[in-house]
Amino acid sequence: PIQPLLFFGELEVQTVPILQIKGTLAMKNAYYQAFGLDFLHLADLSLSVEFTPPSFFPTGIQAEGKISLGRDCLLQSNDGTLFDNRASEACVTAIAAFNYDQTDPTATYLYAKFRNLNVESIILAFAPSAQNS
Repeated sequence: PIQPLLFFGELEVQTVPILQIKGTLAMKNAYYQAFGLDFLHLADLSLSVEFTPPSFFPTGIQAEGKISLGRDCLLQSNDGTLFDNRASEACVTAIAAFNYDQTDPTATYLYAKFRNLNVESIILAFAPSAQNS
């Protein structure tokens, strides 16, 4: 069986030295063929937002996750765990993370790592019949 898709959330309230509220929503494991699209796969997504009342403007935002475009991008092991099909040239995969910290601008970053980001892989991800041509 495929590993279950797990969702969880967390609400953290800090009162000392100042009031801060942080909320986190996350999805663990892979959403294979997301939204019924056989070429879209999402994995290990999370979003955190932090703010200091009375302002509702975020003082911190963090997001991360993995997206794969293409067919047969994920394989299933004997224990049901999904993993990358690195042999497939018809998959474009990105792992990305973003952090914004208003109180410490040096902690603000954007990170992205791509695999098979080239014209051929992009065409094969969306038009697998082109591989046979």
